[in-house]
Amino acid sequence: VSATVVAVVVLAEPVASTTLAYFLLAETPSPLFWAGGPLILAGVWLTATEGRRALPDPVAP
Repeated sequence: VSATVVAVVVLAEPVASTTLAYFLLAETPSPLFWAGGPLILAGVWLTATEGRRALPDPVAP
């Protein structure tokens, strides 16, 4: 398992667990979740797409 995959799973865990608690246990997320959740998901997305960027051509010495 690559480090990127592990980072995505670890970063998404708080949002995923809160979302599951909302649907499975009828828990009500706090306003802080609604403010921070999208920020966490944006960070997860940035981390997940970081490895897909094309590398620049190497410069000849």
